[in-house]
Amino acid sequence: MSGKPALVVRLAPASRWMALVVVSAGLIGLGLWIALGFPGGDDEVEQQPAARIAGADTPAAAVDAYLTGLSRGEFDELRPVLADPSFLIRSGHDWWFELLDRATVEFSAEPAQLFGPVASATYVANLRFITGDVWSYTGTVDLIEEEGRWFVDWSPAVLHPALDARESIRATLVWPERGRILARDGTPLTDDRPVVVVGVVPERIADIEAVVLALEEQLAVDPAVVPAAVGAPGVQPDWFLPMVMVRPSRFRDVKPQLQPVPGIVFRETTARLSPEQGFASHVLGRVGEVTAERLDQLGDPYRRGNEVGLSGLERAFETELAGSPVVEVVRVNQFGTTIEALFMSTGRSAADLETTLEPAVQQAVERALDDAPTPSAIVVLDAASGEIRGVGSRPLAEFNRAFGARYPPGSTFKIVTASALLHAGVDPGTAVSCPAETTIGGRTVHNAGGASLGGTSLREAFAHSCNTTFAALGERSRSPAAVAVQSQRVE
Repeated sequence: MSGKPALVVRLAPASRWMALVVVSAGLIGLGLWIALGFPGGDDEVEQQPAARIAGADTPAAAVDAYLTGLSRGEFDELRPVLADPSFLIRSGHDWWFELLDRATVEFSAEPAQLFGPVASATYVANLRFITGDVWSYTGTVDLIEEEGRWFVDWSPAVLHPALDARESIRATLVWPERGRILARDGTPLTDDRPVVVVGVVPERIADIEAVVLALEEQLAVDPAVVPAAVGAPGVQPDWFLPMVMVRPSRFRDVKPQLQPVPGIVFRETTARLSPEQGFASHVLGRVGEVTAERLDQLGDPYRRGNEVGLSGLERAFETELAGSPVVEVVRVNQFGTTIEALFMSTGRSAADLETTLEPAVQQAVERALDDAPTPSAIVVLDAASGEIRGVGSRPLAEFNRAFGARYPPGSTFKIVTASALLHAGVDPGTAVSCPAETTIGGRTVHNAGGASLGGTSLREAFAHSCNTTFAALGERSRSPAAVAVQSQRVE
């Protein structure tokens, strides 16, 4: 007998006993029993035999059961045919089950080759990733026979022939750099620009109420957000918890008020932004982490955590702007360091999106809306081409009134009538009449608020949106030439 002590732990659930048997080289045949549980420690405790793993009748059946369990991502299905179903073997399959979040697999196996009590079977694995790319490789399943049953003699090489002990395979989806949204002249309207993330670190907070108040007053952060983030399950004291992202110009304004408050921390990074705050924001839209609803709409190859277009052009042209990811499959060691590249797909590059917006016109739109009462909206069209040169809507936090609201055509049709007059050669200074009301086809047309300009010019009637002037001109006109004639007859 060996001189090394042996410690054996036996569990007898039926009698609720636990016994420890210590056998030493110097005390052969002498057992020290320690009984824990109900009285009756002198009763004999019989060892409960471990249940024998089922195995399979034939090598082919064992291979089929193992590969089926792999394809379904169910370790419990392949466990019965493993010669050693221990925890270490279970953990050796972890990378495979993670890979199945990004791919489906089909196996085809050759008949097993028998060598007495051992055998091996060659298989081909075809993994189709959520991008549609397929990675194929050939592997081998080694088998052993025990008591007339066949089992998989598992090692990492069974999953992939290149794997050694403590190695695994990692598959990642690498998205291309997102395409830019461009102005008519090629100027980027969206691009990665510097930002500052304002957040908190729980262990640095001296007074959470002071943190809440400062962020609410300076950056309009909801008072409930900070306590909820700090108190969320699993949050560590030294974690940085982002609260809000601001542009450098805005950060410079609030930094003096926020920096003295213990617990508020700043981090510089970049984010996809327009040239300035609010610039064509309704049209361009925004990018953020995919929502559950958006994930359902987009489907593969998107997964939780991906950045996607959530509104505006970013959302409408997500596929073009995002491109498709490259699948990278690599062999890594126990520290996650890449040893070898096994597969790489081509993916699809992201594309830039050209718009008809003109930066100078758009800036003029923004300035006009900043000074206008809300709600309000502006659309600037190129009359010759119908292309949009600028568009904006306020309030920024509400829907895009320029595109999404429904209004009666009303004054917008004055543009058509005025354009016909100008193209017919009528001078903007032509004298016209703008009474408070007029009757056309039996219907009375009023000016807003009963306003009246009396005798005025076409330019002034247009500037003041005189309903009666343009209603009369439009009703009397059947062609641009007729409009020109009629305009001369209006008193």
